[in-house]
Amino acid sequence: MKGLLAALALAALTAAACSDDTEDPGKTTPDSGPPPPMTGFDPCTDSARLGGFAVLIGASKTQISGQVFSGVLPSAVPQVVKSIADCELLRAPALSCTPPCAAGKVCGLSSTCEAAPTAQDVGTVTVTGLKAPVSVTAQAPKYLYADDGKLPHPGVAPGTAVSLETTGGAFKALSLRGRGIERLKVNSKILELKKEVALGVTWDAPVQLEQAARIQLELHLDSQGKRPTWVRCIRKDSGSTTIPAMMINDLLSAAKSGNPTLKVSRRTADSANVTAGCVELLMVSEVEVAVKVP
Repeated sequence: MKGLLAALALAALTAAACSDDTEDPGKTTPDSGPPPPMTGFDPCTDSARLGGFAVLIGASKTQISGQVFSGVLPSAVPQVVKSIADCELLRAPALSCTPPCAAGKVCGLSSTCEAAPTAQDVGTVTVTGLKAPVSVTAQAPKYLYADDGKLPHPGVAPGTAVSLETTGGAFKALSLRGRGIERLKVNSKILELKKEVALGVTWDAPVQLEQAARIQLELHLDSQGKRPTWVRCIRKDSGSTTIPAMMINDLLSAAKSGNPTLKVSRRTADSANVTAGCVELLMVSEVEVAVKVP
């Protein structure tokens, strides 16, 4: 869960919010009103993600957390090395700036120093559809949005429509959608990788299939490397899937460091575009599985 919270806190190219996204002082509701029911899976792309919000359904508690930045962090935009259907072999970008960037700057994809992104105030964030309504604000300079830790658990019933609305601030007022999901249960505590063999993964399929939900798998063997390579697959929530043998071979041939891990998450995703990029809402239940490598 910590990894997911950290991922939501990534962002940034130097693009700051433009005046078209600035909320009028008197406006407290989005222009379009409550969003329509959710029917699809619509996350931000890596190259546009400014951050967002997540409803995290863990083993013992349900949490809400979020942070939105002024731009997309170059180091958070992976290089796509290979794609097979809905699986991608990803590698961290090669970023090199000489001389090193000064404080308040980051090395960009063009190997030049750029202004580092900053956390943004998006106003009051209200989430409805949970077992208890949540309305939160955030304080400068981090503008980290979080609930008070008193949500019932699980905090949302499967299939329930969820809505997140902001009153606006640095960006226009936003309306994002989610769907209640069942807590994920993976059927293995450890998985073994073998060359030339696809990796099979099984989990408890939901009692009622949620059309908007997907299963995301991220296989990491080099979590502490300078330019780690990993596999990311997004599949239907059917109860079983495989990661292609070709992807396993590529990953086993790359560098290795840290603890090999497979992160499996059930999620819904909705997103909204602003001038600087994209903001998203995830409903997530995640499980980490240990991985044995040859």
